[in-house]
Amino acid sequence: MLDMQNDQTPHIYKGIPSEVSKLPLIKKLQSYTLYIPSNVYQKILATCNYAPTKEWSGVLFYKTKGSFEKNTLNIECVDFLIMDLGESAFTDFVESPEIISYMVDNDLLDCYTGLIHSHNNMNAFFSGTDISTLLQEGTTTSHFVSLIVCNKGPYVAAITRKINDQSKTISNCSYTSFKNKINTYKKIEESESNYIEYFPLIVECES
Repeated sequence: MLDMQNDQTPHIYKGIPSEVSKLPLIKKLQSYTLYIPSNVYQKILATCNYAPTKEWSGVLFYKTKGSFEKNTLNIECVDFLIMDLGESAFTDFVESPEIISYMVDNDLLDCYTGLIHSHNNMNAFFSGTDISTLLQEGTTTSHFVSLIVCNKGPYVAAITRKINDQSKTISNCSYTSFKNKINTYKKIEESESNYIEYFPLIVECES
């Protein structure tokens, strides 16, 4: 999704991602909180009630407090913009200038953007397609938030974090040389690995 703070190129969200990243995707045990205030929660309920048999999707606007480093990250939903009323098991949309216009008109330019979509009559859960979307979108932005809602039952959400792990390993080496002299030296090996982490979010709704 479009990330204003990280100046990312807009992407196409599809019910089935068009291209899946080759980076590993690792689920973390640490959970953080996503808070949905009453006005946003009522808007979600109204949308589900308006299209109870259809999956729908749109742009989620959110703000953050705290940090990963201190295990204090909290995410608050500020608003969302419906982009597509799809079919019973499919929804997609292409990001458009309409999103920026909505952000300007509703004072949302200081928000991050993620994805909200519904599972209508099914429970809210991360399907294989939803996991692929985390990987695809998490590859191209620092963090990607996905919120999945449904007509009944609890919601689920997750946030990604892109990791570039650059590490050095120092080894103490030795060899026997001329006149049986033992020589020692330090060998430094550098390695780099890239992967995507995703963290479950505990969704709290204010009724």
